[in-house]
Amino acid sequence: MRYRSIRTTFSVFRGLAVAVLASLLFTVGATNAASASAQVSIESANSSLSQLADPSAAQSSLFQANSGSNFDPGYIISDAYFYKSGDMSQSQIQAFLDSMLDSCDNSNCLTIKRTTTFSRDADRTVCGPYTGASNELTSAIIYKVQQACGISAKVLLVMLQKEQGLLTNDEPSDSRLARAMGYGCPDNVGGVCDAEYYGLYNQLYNAAWQLKRYSTPTAWGYYQPGVKSILYHPNTSCGSKSVNIQNNATAALYNYTPYVPNAAALANLGGYGDSCSSYGNRNFWDYFTAWFGSTTGAPVYTVDDPDIAAYYETRTTALGSPTSATSTYETVNGDGAVQHFAKAHVYSSDAGVFTVSFAFRDESVAQGGIRGILGWPIGEQSCVSGSCSQQFQNGALYQASSNTAVYSILDSAIVDYYDAKPTALGWPAADTVFYDTVNGSGLVQRFNYAQVYSSDAGVFALSKAFRDASVAQGGINGVMGWPAAEMVCVSDSCSQQFQHGALYQASSSSAVYAITDSAISAYYSTRIATLGKPTLDTRSYATVNGKGTVQRFEKAQVYSTDAGVFSLSKAFRDGSVAQGGINGVLGWPVAEMICESGSCSQEFQHGALYQASSNSAVYAITDSAIADYYGARISELGLPTLDTRFYETVNGSGAVQRFEDAQVYSSSAGVFTLNWDFRGGSVAQGGINGALGWPVAEMICESGSCSQEFQHGALYQASSNSAVYAITDSAIADYYGARISELGLPTLDTRFYETVNGSGAVQRFEDAQVYSSSAGVFTLNWDFRAESVAQGGINGALGWPVAEMICESGTCSQAFQHGTISLPAAP
Repeated sequence: MRYRSIRTTFSVFRGLAVAVLASLLFTVGATNAASASAQVSIESANSSLSQLADPSAAQSSLFQANSGSNFDPGYIISDAYFYKSGDMSQSQIQAFLDSMLDSCDNSNCLTIKRTTTFSRDADRTVCGPYTGASNELTSAIIYKVQQACGISAKVLLVMLQKEQGLLTNDEPSDSRLARAMGYGCPDNVGGVCDAEYYGLYNQLYNAAWQLKRYSTPTAWGYYQPGVKSILYHPNTSCGSKSVNIQNNATAALYNYTPYVPNAAALANLGGYGDSCSSYGNRNFWDYFTAWFGSTTGAPVYTVDDPDIAAYYETRTTALGSPTSATSTYETVNGDGAVQHFAKAHVYSSDAGVFTVSFAFRDESVAQGGIRGILGWPIGEQSCVSGSCSQQFQNGALYQASSNTAVYSILDSAIVDYYDAKPTALGWPAADTVFYDTVNGSGLVQRFNYAQVYSSDAGVFALSKAFRDASVAQGGINGVMGWPAAEMVCVSDSCSQQFQHGALYQASSSSAVYAITDSAISAYYSTRIATLGKPTLDTRSYATVNGKGTVQRFEKAQVYSTDAGVFSLSKAFRDGSVAQGGINGVLGWPVAEMICESGSCSQEFQHGALYQASSNSAVYAITDSAIADYYGARISELGLPTLDTRFYETVNGSGAVQRFEDAQVYSSSAGVFTLNWDFRGGSVAQGGINGALGWPVAEMICESGSCSQEFQHGALYQASSNSAVYAITDSAIADYYGARISELGLPTLDTRFYETVNGSGAVQRFEDAQVYSSSAGVFTLNWDFRAESVAQGGINGALGWPVAEMICESGTCSQAFQHGTISLPAAP
């Protein structure tokens, strides 16, 4: 939006004024007209005006009695005259308007102009509410704006004249009324004002709002009390003047009209100065002085409210003389009256009549005044040892000493809480702050020694250490939410419950840690002695095994997932971490640790941990198939003695788990146990990466002899104290399967040979020797084997057998690659 800084307007006067001022006068309008609202509530009022200057006399002396030499650029008008919510009644305003016109030539004259207004809510930091009505007279609008925003009706009347000459115009145009106060309009005469602010009512209310806003310290425009350099004219080449702005009202005028009249403008009050002259603030001062008298003279006030008058009679010395008229108010907190005195302010309501010091009044106004959260005072200020407090309808004000700030408690529940614990909390160190959070709404009050929180859960204090820890978790808007109980301390260790967790401190000198998972918090409440104090904040994790939270305690670590809440001892936690922790092969725990006869185990998503005794190592079963297999054979296998190992071999992938009494193998063929003898026999053949490969069946024992099948062969043991031998040639293994009773058990491992007669395998059994080559698999009894060996064996003249032995007519023979052996049949 653009704003006007200097603009030409007509100032039309009857009688003497017409002859003196028929020419155009330049006026300067509002800047920054649509700035954000400030934070001080303005109290509108209705009081009688003891005396009103004669308008006709004012006109006739407009340019006669006044002199530019009387213009003080640093003190154009006093705050007392500028900010008077009860300066004029509606009837007085109407009479003044009527006196400014002899006749009217259209319906826009301010004397008869009617406007339908709409209601506005109170802006507690600047203006009070405005109740709209149909066909309101201009005098009614001015009066109600005066009440709502606390700007004197005299100021508003002067502004209407100096901006658009409306008081003396007998035929105002619609366009002049649309920009009546120059609010939200561009600098040039023909420029288009912001339509949002069109209209007499809009202009009056928004201009008053802006003028009052400029008195709010937190919402100042550029110009503030103090020395400022102010331009003479928008043309910066005209120069500037250093002005010591002495009060808020004068600063407001310069923010609205940011130019100071030069000597030429002041030398000719009724007309033009020179090309560097501007006239807005000159004309404001000149019109006001002509119509209403001095802009800075000290008025005399009386005490008109009977309750305040009776109160004042006993406190004249303490209060001093009245410095304002009595103002009456209708507020959401009830009705009452207020009067300012030289040394304090007096408030009268249904609660009684009470004094409010200047410091306390300023803090009350900062909180919205009598229309705000605090409301009306309900008791006198109470001071003990230099510290003071005062109760209001909905809170209280506090000041630690006369040179410290005043702070407000705006929640009656916090006030009651504080009254019971003033020594423990100290004095308020900040105003009450309201919060609306994802965890619900409430209020927070900082004190010297603690911070107090008020919510639906109740009113509770947080020590500095606990407050800092809460803030580290996101505070009342974070994972913990609002405190839900007082801090509880036992033997120097303290804890405090929140909506969604708790804080813990082992000692006054140790760190504070948070449990922010409600499930862990409930779990911990029944196991405090077992777990000890938290030693880290709750941590949340999203892993390949799912989401959950982890909490470390002095004696264990607790895990919470959809599966439940479970503890890991330090040893089991270390065992889990060795397997990659919650993001590793085991995953999250799914059950509590179980201990029997000193040995313990605990289930996880994808396996389990085991410990033989409290001082032994913890081992993991991380293959789910082995875990299931083991569950049915615990007594047979004993406890694990190594972690699960995973292997990728030429024979395929799988897992191996060593136990106290055997070793278990898991592959695509299934899960099978090898006792130590058979495990040794497997290792002798290269283990799972060797000739046998992975076991494919359980060991079978008959009459004390045992065997076990593998991917590429089998192992055999004649008795528990005999050696284990391997058949690692699949053809021999198949052959043997059909001739076990004939051959007996193996007595050596399969041997593989590369000979001049070709490659093959040889397997010795109890009752014969078996040969496997490209010609097939054949048995040599001991006599034929001896004769073959005598001929150089498989590497000799005969080579490999190519047929089984044949016996006929007392003679047995057997064919070889390069010949035949014939021997008498055995008797």
